[in-house]
Amino acid sequence: MRSAYDEREVSIAELKAYYEEQLQLFELTVQAWNARGGASRGAYDELLREQGRLDSYVSDLNALIEEQNRQAERLNQLAGQEQEKVVGFNTGVNRFNETFALGGDDEQGIYGSGTINVYQFDDHEDLVMLLTHEFGHALGLGHDGDPQSVMFPRKNERQDDGGAYIPSGTLQGLFRRCNLR
Repeated sequence: MRSAYDEREVSIAELKAYYEEQLQLFELTVQAWNARGGASRGAYDELLREQGRLDSYVSDLNALIEEQNRQAERLNQLAGQEQEKVVGFNTGVNRFNETFALGGDDEQGIYGSGTINVYQFDDHEDLVMLLTHEFGHALGLGHDGDPQSVMFPRKNERQDDGGAYIPSGTLQGLFRRCNLR
């Protein structure tokens, strides 16, 4: 629709330029006849016919412009509907990110439905820490509030260098869950 609208817009501009050119020629002709003291009856009749053609042309041009304006309104309406969809989608994405994303950091991996999905890692140590974290979820561990814990929800410097640990309370919970003690 936008492509057709743009093509019509170019056509209308060309038709308008043609009309303005014809109108200017008509006005120059009228001025020339007026400078001579008036037109002969035949020339006057021809000027009236030309004025009628110009009036008809501008009427047709105005009808095209009105139709183009209706098309512009329709395009704007559709664009508004699409904007509403985009806003709704972005709202959903933001809600998802607020619920599941980890403080704006890129998600490296996720455990769910018995599967660990790995999305990204920097090196071997990073992969080991990521898998340790996700295996913790697979074993039933939740996130830990201790930034040094392997179960902390965001990657941090200590986890980057492999120095993260499983706090004793989390480890005891894991042992109970696995019936190790």
